[in-house]
Amino acid sequence: MFTSDAVSYMLNAERKIKAKCPQTLHVTCIVHGIHRIAEEVKNQFRDVDNFVDNVKKIFLKAPSRVKTFKEMFSALPLPPKPIITRWGTCIKAVCYFQHHYNEVRTVLESFDPRSSVAIRNCRELMDKPELLADINFVAQNFDMIPEII
Repeated sequence: MFTSDAVSYMLNAERKIKAKCPQTLHVTCIVHGIHRIAEEVKNQFRDVDNFVDNVKKIFLKAPSRVKTFKEMFSALPLPPKPIITRWGTCIKAVCYFQHHYNEVRTVLESFDPRSSVAIRNCRELMDKPELLADINFVAQNFDMIPEII
């Protein structure tokens, strides 16, 4: 049995394997397909994806910002840091923002927008009324994807 996604180079590899082992059966991994759905969600909701990405940048290498977050909301975990190679982490991050949007917004508004491009980007995105609606839509309709994966 040969399990892979259905990209062309894997299908080419399958043909070469079948030439040597004709009884080989190719099974397309369903998880790859589900991950592609998650990727398409990211592509369709660019503002949400940009918001998640910029929040990650704001806290990634900034201990003073992490400290501010912890001082303002000590019981709240830091925003997740989605990783492209860990499937479903972007959707998990959106679910986090759905539940903690107001708190994250309060923290981000306390930062000087001149200190970081990511802070300015987040501020601009938060000014868009459709951002929270899109976060809610993604979280409500696609929250099962990380669990399925």
